[in-house]
Amino acid sequence: MFYPNSRIVVIVGHYGSGKSELAINLALLQSAIMNQQQSVQDKVRAEGDISAARKSIYIVDLDIVNPYFRSREKADFLMSQNIGVISSAEDFPAVDLPYMPGEIAKVFKDEETMAVIDAGGDPAGARVLARYAKDIKDSGAQVYMVINGNRPLTKEPGEIIKYMNDISGAANVRINGIINNTHLLGKTEPEDIYRGALVAKEVSELTGVPMVGHAVEKSLIPQVEFRNAGIKTGGSDEVVIEPIIPIDIYLKKPWED
Repeated sequence: MFYPNSRIVVIVGHYGSGKSELAINLALLQSAIMNQQQSVQDKVRAEGDISAARKSIYIVDLDIVNPYFRSREKADFLMSQNIGVISSAEDFPAVDLPYMPGEIAKVFKDEETMAVIDAGGDPAGARVLARYAKDIKDSGAQVYMVINGNRPLTKEPGEIIKYMNDISGAANVRINGIINNTHLLGKTEPEDIYRGALVAKEVSELTGVPMVGHAVEKSLIPQVEFRNAGIKTGGSDEVVIEPIIPIDIYLKKPWED
């Protein structure tokens, strides 16, 4: 199972790679981990140690390029899960404004705050991160490149590496890890994930950027784990899909609700 190794995770990638869906799921995962930790802290607090402060978690939607499938669209649901939502246009979710709220600074400065930052797609969308480049570096935030090997322009390692370099340059940040999020929306099969894993593995080997996880819709996890077991015991040279990032689908087209 995948566990974020930083209190702040920044998600970048090609338009249509599934960044926002992944960002929502990572925020929920962080929230679940935080709740487990805080149950212990609450016990300590009840015993009189007031230094055990409660943590906060946010999802920061910095996508000012794409008007569809943005994490801010699920603000009500996320807040019901005790996840705060910070976006470039909180009061007008369908409007893109160049304004960035001051709450973003708290995410970087407050060490009791956890966050997933959902950047816009492609270099154009990632450019907004440049204004936070020093904060990202100083806070130890991890920047993850999301790859969907079924998308045009990101099917081949060379294409993906170009996007990685362009995004890194536009945002003035270093990419710390790669997440394989290869899918075909509701038609995704395990084979799609394995095919994407091979491409992501080659990108990792060519760039030296480590693979950190594979996004797998929860309904497909049993099939993936069964195949993983066969690869491990059979000595196959196929890529083992681990660690798995279990995801649910929250961002749907209007007629799919």
